[in-house]
Amino acid sequence: MNDSASIVKQVSNLDIPLERDVFMRTLIRELSNTLQKVVGSDQASGFISVVGKTITALTSNPQAFSLQTFGDIAQSGKSARFENHATKLNSWFDVYAFRFGQAERKQIAVLFNDITQRKVFEDEILRHRNHLFVELA
Repeated sequence: MNDSASIVKQVSNLDIPLERDVFMRTLIRELSNTLQKVVGSDQASGFISVVGKTITALTSNPQAFSLQTFGDIAQSGKSARFENHATKLNSWFDVYAFRFGQAERKQIAVLFNDITQRKVFEDEILRHRNHLFVELA
């Protein structure tokens, strides 16, 4: 089981006596404060500013793919992992999305990891490989 799925399973199985939404907001706020302390407010600001927001509040033109994918996850409860290019940010993200809380509320959480540097390296490797094939031909 991958790390994200393991964490989701552990969190989902917790017996939390507090109302779940209040608990999640408190947890996210605490994690955000920790992130700010570790990497600094400039580096953390992009991540902290999206906590608790809807996708339509984050962008005026959400990609149809994202809306469809996140809607499917909210409806079915089946998690998904994919890579996505955020054109406005000129960044690539590894995205893991899952439904949390009560099924009828159809809320999802999204964990994302910036993989832009990896994508740049992959493109560079492909360019070099293609260049070698041209030279050998």
